Amino acid sequence: MYVHVPFCHALCYYCACNRVVTKDATVADRYIDAIELELDAIAQRLGKLPLTALHWGGGTPNSLTAQQVDRLFRAITSRFPIERGADISIEVDPRQASRDQIAHFGALGFNRLSAGVQDFNVPTQRAINRIQSLEQTEEVVEWAREFDFADVNIDIVYGLPYQTRDSFALTLEDVLSLAPDSIAAFAYAHVPWVNHAQHAYEAALPEPLEKFGMLVDAQEIFAEAGYQPVGIDHFAAPESSLARAFDQGTVQRTFMGYTPRRAATLIGVGASAISSSHDAYSQNVSEVPQYCGATHHGALAKRGCLLSEDDVARKSVIDALMTTGRIESNMISLPDGLPFGKYFAGSLIDLQTLADDGLLELSDNGVHLTPLGRLFARNVASCFDARVPGDSQRHASAV
Repeated sequence: MYVHVPFCHALCYYCACNRVVTKDATVADRYIDAIELELDAIAQRLGKLPLTALHWGGGTPNSLTAQQVDRLFRAITSRFPIERGADISIEVDPRQASRDQIAHFGALGFNRLSAGVQDFNVPTQRAINRIQSLEQTEEVVEWAREFDFADVNIDIVYGLPYQTRDSFALTLEDVLSLAPDSIAAFAYAHVPWVNHAQHAYEAALPEPLEKFGMLVDAQEIFAEAGYQPVGIDHFAAPESSLARAFDQGTVQRTFMGYTPRRAATLIGVGASAISSSHDAYSQNVSEVPQYCGATHHGALAKRGCLLSEDDVARKSVIDALMTTGRIESNMISLPDGLPFGKYFAGSLIDLQTLADDGLLELSDNGVHLTPLGRLFARNVASCFDARVPGDSQRHASAV
C-alpha cells in the first residue's frame, strides 16, 4: 500500500510532485478524514488483505503532527493487518525532522526511512529554495540508526540548476559519507507547465551532455564505493535488502522506484495515488479538495485502464529490462504461445540499431543490456511500448 501525503511547509522550486504548500494543520485533518473513507471503501471490496509493504510518500509525510501520524497509521492498520517482517517505510525531509519524531516513527513500526537531499551544492540549494546542510541530514541518518531502522535511503537529483559534474561529484562523496543502505539518483524533470517555479532558473540548467555526465559519474563513484547498481537509478550497499533482492531476482519497480519485495497488487491511497495489479491501473483524482469530496460518493478514480493480453506481455518485457537489464524469452508468456522473435518482430527491428550502437546484445534467448546500455534502459524499453505518447511535452526526457 502506498499512501500519498501531499503537504509541504514550503515549496521546493524543482519539485513536480503532487503537493500542497500549507502550515495549516486543519487541512491535513480533513485530508485524513477523506483517507479513512477511502480505506473503508477499499476494505469493503477487498476485506482485510494483509500488507507485505506500506509506504508513505509525498509531499512531506513528516510535516504531519504526531497526533496526525498516529491517526493515519491506526486508520490503515485497523483495516489492513501488516504481515510480520513487512517493509514499512516513510519519506522524510531532514529540515523538518527531530529526534523525537524519528523515535515516534520507529515506535509505530516504521523500519525504512528515505531522506531527501537532492544536492548539497549551496548555489543549487538557493536556486531550488531548499537549504539543507550535510549536518542536518547526518543527524536524521544517525537517529534512524539509533531507533533500529533496518534501511536508510538517500534521494539525490542530477540536472538541477547550477550543478556541474564537479559540484555533483562532491555531493556524491558527501552522500557516501552517510553510509546509506541505498541511494536513488533521479534525473531532474524540467516540466515548467506543471510547476511554473521552474521557469525562474532555466538559464542555469546544465547542458544535456553535462547532465548525462553526472549520471555516468554517479555510476562510477558508487561502484568504486562497493554499491550495486539496481535498475536505472538506484544503488544498493552490498548487504542491504535491495542488493540481496537484486541478486535473487525479486526486485520490483513501481512508480515509487525500486523495492526489495514483489507484490501482485499495489493499492494507492490519497490524492493522485496510483493503484496497479497484474492487468489494471488506476489513479485517484489529483487535487486535494476534489479528492476529499470524491471520497463521500465513491468517484475517486481520475483515470484507469484494463490491460489486454498484449499489454501484459509488453509490461513483463519492460519490467524485466528495467529491473534486471535482460529479457529471457523462455520466461515471458506470450499470447497464443507465439515465439518471442515472431511476436516482437517489429520491436526487434528497432532494437537492431541499438545493438549496432553497443547498447544491447540480441540472441535467440532474448535481450541483454550492455553496461553502456543500462544507462539507456528507458530508450531500449520504449521499443516494446505500444503506447508511447506522441506529446513529448507532457513527459520528462529519458536521461
